[in-house]
Amino acid sequence: MTQNFSDVELAQNHALQKNIIDEAYATGDETLIEQAIIQVEAAHRLKNSGMLEWLLPNEDD
Repeated sequence: MTQNFSDVELAQNHALQKNIIDEAYATGDETLIEQAIIQVEAAHRLKNSGMLEWLLPNEDD
């Protein structure tokens, strides 16, 4: 679980979210599991709050 993903990429990719959590559970390390859940939840909240659009590149530029 050393890979880092942008909030935008993570919020838009449910398979990636599942993979991050699955990899954390596979380690059996409660700290990694907690970090994975927090990372996925933060991206999920970002998307649901509408803040994700602010992070997307502006297509008008």
